[in-house]
Amino acid sequence: MLFILPQGFSRVLARILLSLTSLGAASGVAAAQTCAVTRPTSDGFLMLRAGPSTAYEAKGRLLPGDFFLVAGERCRKDFGSMLCSEDGRWVFVERVFPPQGGTADPRQGWVNGGFIRYVGCPFR
Repeated sequence: MLFILPQGFSRVLARILLSLTSLGAASGVAAAQTCAVTRPTSDGFLMLRAGPSTAYEAKGRLLPGDFFLVAGERCRKDFGSMLCSEDGRWVFVERVFPPQGGTADPRQGWVNGGFIRYVGCPFR
């Protein structure tokens, strides 16, 4: 399957993501990141949460086709205490990029990995 980005989007995205990767490397953070898109869901969105289960607070909604950067770690300490997806079913979203291009959305949080599709990152 071919994933087509709007004209100019991949160049802007590449610059943003490369700068984020550089910041992570400078701070000693592991750069095991990949990209994904939200799959269509029955309710039309994927909930972004403060932790790796439905018991955590909702932080926002990702729409089908939203493009985002996923962290490779199963454990994160972004919102205070250390949170882990022990079974690996939940993944941490680092940044969200709207499908029509534009500025990266600073929202971060956890999503159920069963509702995403991994895609190639345009900056690799």
